[in-house]
Amino acid sequence: MREGQVQIISTLLLIVITISAWILIWIWFYPQYWSNYLFLQKELLEGEKRLSENIVIENVLFNSTTISIYITNTGSIEVEIGSVYINQENVWSGSIEVKVDENLWINVTYSYESGQVYSIKVCSMRGNCWEVKVRAP
Repeated sequence: MREGQVQIISTLLLIVITISAWILIWIWFYPQYWSNYLFLQKELLEGEKRLSENIVIENVLFNSTTISIYITNTGSIEVEIGSVYINQENVWSGSIEVKVDENLWINVTYSYESGQVYSIKVCSMRGNCWEVKVRAP
């Protein structure tokens, strides 16, 4: 072989090795990249949904052994209520879907003392909480 042919063959071989190495790296890297990309997109969407939630606690009624909480969804998406806390104590857990502009009563069993101030917090399944302080009659 002539010296020129050896240089061309070695250059072509070096190009093939380099391209093969990049293909192997891409085969390993791309699924991880795509998985991370999809995870971040999902988290961004959940964050936007979380910001779109809004509940207003409009009224709280104290009955003999129950407390009734009247809420309205003033956000731009449906909210799934997951828990109710009174003075940081979980008094109700479940799942109630509240459509946009819908209002409803949530009744919880709780023994209270007249004249005491109670912190009532309603939390969504996405982690948002809305709180109001009310004095029992």
